Amino acid sequence: MKIRSITLGELLNLTGAEPDVLKLDCEGCEYDIIEHDYETLRMFRELGIECHPYLRGKELGDCLKYLSRDFRCSVAINLKSRTYTAYVIDMGVSLRVAEMLMKVRRALYSRYLFDNWFSLLIKYALIKIGFNVKLTAKVDNCAFELSPEAFACLVSMASRGLVKISCVDGGLYVNGGRYGEHHGAWVYDKSCNCYVRNNVKFKQIRCAIYQVFDDGDYEPLDVSGRVVVDVGAYVGDSAIYFALRGAKKVIAVEPHPGAFAEMLDNIKLNNLEGVIIPINAGLASRPGSVCVLRMLIPVIPALHTIGLVIVSMPSQR
Repeated sequence: MKIRSITLGELLNLTGAEPDVLKLDCEGCEYDIIEHDYETLRMFRELGIECHPYLRGKELGDCLKYLSRDFRCSVAINLKSRTYTAYVIDMGVSLRVAEMLMKVRRALYSRYLFDNWFSLLIKYALIKIGFNVKLTAKVDNCAFELSPEAFACLVSMASRGLVKISCVDGGLYVNGGRYGEHHGAWVYDKSCNCYVRNNVKFKQIRCAIYQVFDDGDYEPLDVSGRVVVDVGAYVGDSAIYFALRGAKKVIAVEPHPGAFAEMLDNIKLNNLEGVIIPINAGLASRPGSVCVLRMLIPVIPALHTIGLVIVSMPSQR
């Protein structure tokens, strides 16, 4: 499915925004923006760029090389996510190999969750290549069916120490709450058909929400009182986070139609229509269109982020 794409400059003209902070998480197209729309980037005071080097055959150094000409750059590593550290300790390791090792390491955390973890991993791999098999997990005396997305999300959360699973009276409990009603600390509220924590609401709980609200992926960014451009806003998780941290305005750009629709619901649930401006478009260095290949909203974490490249104000300002 083709979705319109706009340039960063067009986005700013369209919204009339005087930009302060840019969050850029666009699955590899950040290199296209950095290389071909660099002058527009220089309009921002602070950037938070999630680099996905292997998607474009790049290295993290390629991203830093361009930006360090005018910006003070640093790589922020989320210490709650242990796997990111390895990328920084040894930058000479092939990112493709590191990516594979990281996935294997995360998958092995399933042994702390499920009694039949090994067979679950095999079945999950079969599902990923097209086989129609069921994931029936066992914990003590409990047996329950998991979707592939739920399995991947639970294992990812376990790798960051965010989940504990137990069997009580034949029922499965996740972090003390019965499975299906309680995801981590987000409690399902039937009155709004949504998940709630500290008055923050989401229609569905997705791994990105844990990464933003629990792991603190964007804590290094100073957004208070600033205009934030959020490229790759997904279901509004980061946009809502920025708004709650005091952003004056958040321009939330998301090309995926399903994710965008869910973002609209989440913005309304949190009464942030006056702060967050949602835009259904892709970002590119030139106008045109981008192709969305997967129509289902992905719920499995990307697993290919090195970390945030936090870029401060240009040195000449």
